[in-house]
Amino acid sequence: MNHRVEDRHVPAFALYFIAGLALITVATAIFVRFTPFPEMELIAQGNQAAAWVFLGTVMGFALPVASAIAHSVSLVDMLSWTVLGLLVQYLAHLAIRMLLPGFVQGVRDGVTSLGIASAGLSVSVGLVNAASLVF
Repeated sequence: MNHRVEDRHVPAFALYFIAGLALITVATAIFVRFTPFPEMELIAQGNQAAAWVFLGTVMGFALPVASAIAHSVSLVDMLSWTVLGLLVQYLAHLAIRMLLPGFVQGVRDGVTSLGIASAGLSVSVGLVNAASLVF
């Protein structure tokens, strides 16, 4: 197979790439706004638990976005499937908060194991989520 990059493909690449980054950025900004602890402030203070939660969240968001970009037939199609995928990730984070006792206070206190568990669960749900966005 010969897969060459042709000039006519560059605008589509740029459009999907920028849209994907914008969706991840917006989803992350919404997540940070509505979580019960100030991730950015905690991370700036060296809180590793908050850093792990944030990393897992961003990776969990990126996985369904990547799948939607790879499998969509148009930009509107990609945006629609990505929004669904991101909603699933938000629900997963809510479930993580309920499943891990003392999660919110533990992250505030810097309990790294809670952050790692949250990151692992977010990425795991993101993988299944991304695989489910094959249409």
